[in-house]
Amino acid sequence: MGRGATSGDDMRHLILLSILAALSTTAHAIVVRHDIDPTSYYSNASNYPALFAIYRTKHNNPDCIASLIAPQWAITAAHCTEDPVFLTGIKKKHYEVMLGEEVRVLDQVVRYKSEDGNELDIALVHFSEPVSDIVPLPLYRHDDELGRIVIIPGWGDSGTGISGVDISDGVFRVAENRIDAVTPKWLVWVFDDPRSKLNRALTYEGISGPGDSGGPALIMTTKGLAIAGISSGQKTFGRPEGVYGAEEYYVRVFVCAQWIDETIGKK
Repeated sequence: MGRGATSGDDMRHLILLSILAALSTTAHAIVVRHDIDPTSYYSNASNYPALFAIYRTKHNNPDCIASLIAPQWAITAAHCTEDPVFLTGIKKKHYEVMLGEEVRVLDQVVRYKSEDGNELDIALVHFSEPVSDIVPLPLYRHDDELGRIVIIPGWGDSGTGISGVDISDGVFRVAENRIDAVTPKWLVWVFDDPRSKLNRALTYEGISGPGDSGGPALIMTTKGLAIAGISSGQKTFGRPEGVYGAEEYYVRVFVCAQWIDETIGKK
C-alpha cells in the first residue's frame, strides 16, 4: 500500500506528468484531489482515440467506456453490456456508437466466462466492419502490476476527495493512481488523502467516477500505453461515493488475456 517512490518510480512518474501536461487543454470524469488546480486534470479525448462511449445519458454525456483493442473488437465491463437498449441493438446486429469522428456499428457481445464457470466483469464487443483509421490499444501482458502507476481517463461524473461526486458535465479528465494490491482477478488502489501524514497521494491522484465503468487503467510501457485493467466498481465503506479512502477495483486484464486472444481469433 506504500507510495514511497524509488528512483524507477520517479522516472515513470516524470514520464506520466509529461504526458498529462502535453494532453492538457482548457476544456473542463474522474474524481480528483481537492487541493490541485482542476485544470491539471483536463484533457482532450482525441488524445485517446481508441476510447468511446457505449451509451449517452439524458443530458447527452458519455456513459460506460469501451476501448478498441483490435480492428473489430473493443473491451469493456460486462455490466456495461446489460442495458435493454444495447441488448436490443445487438440482437438486431446493429447498435451504433461514435468512435473517432464516425458512427460505427456493434453487432455482437461476448462476456467472459472461464472453463470452470467463473465470471468476471469484462466483455468484448464486436464491430460489424473493421476500424482502420484508429490504432487499437494493446493489452498489458505482464504480472508485475503491483506498485505501478496507472493512468485513468474518463468522461464520468466528477468531484473531489472531500466533496465526493457532485459534478456531471461529461467532460474528459485524466487522473493517476498507484496499484496497491493485485489479486487473481483484481487490480486495486485507494484514493489517498493528500492531507494524510503518510503522504501517499500522487500529484494527480484520482479515481473514476460514475459513468466511467468499462474504462481502461493504462500503464506506460516502452512502446506506449497498454490496458492493464477495466473499471468495474468501488468500495466506499459507507461513505459518500468518491471521497478519500475509497477502494477502486479494476478487472485484471493479465488473467483474461488468453480468453481475449482466443475470442478474437474465433471471429
